[in-house]
Amino acid sequence: MHVSRRLPSLAVILAAVCLAPPGAEARFLLPHEGATSETEAKAAAAKLRAITDSKQAEPIFAEISGPANAGSAEALFTIAWLHQSGVGTPQSLEKAKDAYAKAAEKGLAAAQNNLGLLRLATGDDGKAAVALIEQAATAGYAPAQVTMGQLFLDGIPAAGISKDFDQARVWFERAAAAGDSDAHFTLGMMYEQGSGVPADQTVAMEFFQKAADKDHAQATIRLAARTATGQGTKADPAKARALFDKAIASNAPGARLALASLYEEGKGFEKDAKQAFALYSAAAAAGDLAAFNKLGYFHENGLGVPKDDAKALEWYRKGSEKNVAVCIHNLAVFTEEGRGGATKDPKEAFSLFQKAALSAFVPSQLALALRYRDGKGVPQDPQAALAWFERAMQNGNIDAAAQSAMILESGAAGYVNLDTAARLYREASGKGHAPAMVQLGGLLETGRGIQPDFRQAFALYAIASKGGYKPATEKLESLRSKLSPEQLKAAEEFTASAAGNQPASPKDAGSTAKPASPTPPKGSPKPGAPAAKPTPKPSQKPAAKPTAKPAPRPPAAKPAAAR
Repeated sequence: MHVSRRLPSLAVILAAVCLAPPGAEARFLLPHEGATSETEAKAAAAKLRAITDSKQAEPIFAEISGPANAGSAEALFTIAWLHQSGVGTPQSLEKAKDAYAKAAEKGLAAAQNNLGLLRLATGDDGKAAVALIEQAATAGYAPAQVTMGQLFLDGIPAAGISKDFDQARVWFERAAAAGDSDAHFTLGMMYEQGSGVPADQTVAMEFFQKAADKDHAQATIRLAARTATGQGTKADPAKARALFDKAIASNAPGARLALASLYEEGKGFEKDAKQAFALYSAAAAAGDLAAFNKLGYFHENGLGVPKDDAKALEWYRKGSEKNVAVCIHNLAVFTEEGRGGATKDPKEAFSLFQKAALSAFVPSQLALALRYRDGKGVPQDPQAALAWFERAMQNGNIDAAAQSAMILESGAAGYVNLDTAARLYREASGKGHAPAMVQLGGLLETGRGIQPDFRQAFALYAIASKGGYKPATEKLESLRSKLSPEQLKAAEEFTASAAGNQPASPKDAGSTAKPASPTPPKGSPKPGAPAAKPTPKPSQKPAAKPTAKPAPRPPAAKPAAAR
């Protein structure tokens, strides 16, 4: 039954805004990539690669903009890039577009690529923007072919491009045939993850090797990590370390982090927290922001260094100042708990969670939803809680799916939706969420909103109980006492059949292991809504594995829970 709803709060609107699909992440080409033949432009591009701050580029901008370069397509490309990036001259995207357009009119494919991407990024006519990129790609320009592949991986509906792995693969293969290392690397990622192609770790390694042979930094890191752990190849720690050292020597972003994580976890190399800490420290000194959170984590947990919450807080603050989402989240936790010398302040903690949530950090989205639900640091707002739970759920968070179901079942947000709540509980149960199994079992036991089925209820309780979830054990024993000997036999046989080829339910509600979720007999309706309120805690540390981020890339695996 639906009841009338009040107007959504600002928090609901903000959550809805965050649901908008991200823009293209394909790569803008740099001046040295656009300057291939004209001496002046190539010289300017070489100088730009050596600068360390914007002011050093001012004479370069003046020189490249001078009359000697008037009408040069490659000079126009460099001028456009400087306007776009605000290097050597005040940033002006309109001036950048104008210069790119002039260079594109002269047939410079790199300018067509960048102009198309810039128009996409600034909300211009998406189809016309893609047409520019496609023109360069069709003419055989490999970087534009990579961009087209990335656009099909991401999907840009406003530009008339749907997600299409087959189309993406075709474009990447064209670029790879021309020797493009980004294309080799991205194809490696696709084969590694099974994105649009059958997963094949050996083929993935072949593509990574081709890209690494062309000094592709992220491919070298990926190759090193897989060589260390023996994925798609024979494990060879010595060879892996040499590859890592090569990447580190070239200051490849993420190289120290990737090696540190292997020492931290004892994968490919002997577990060594001190070595990991030293590498994370070197990464932070080199400006790798992801290392800031790891240093905070190591100090917080006493890994490789004495346990010290004050130093952990210092690193989380440093990372927060650089807008590192996980550091903002962890600073929020420390602020909420008053740890490490931080002033205990639930309202400030809420603001920090909100900041990280708005940057699409899923654990903070979950934390924000819980605080709206419970009125912690902010007035209670069930609608806002539901909006943020749904956002986290769409990003793959199992707890958020269960929490959304609870709100939909209870009507706390102003309306009841048993069908959706039931579907979410079944999905969460199938992914190993023990509280969801208990809630779903309760519905099946009582027949609330769905057809009762004591066998399925028994199986769900049994699977969750086997994983060590105490409420499931209590429910199992209670149901067992209510069943006749014939019913008990039928329930046990059903459970054995349902769980026979499946792992047991994990004890941790947030685990992603996949236990059996009993399949209902044909004709059974879908289950309904929950009753209890398990509260997932945003207190787990993130999986600190750095993800290589090349310009064009296939979809990455979902990150683990926060902290």
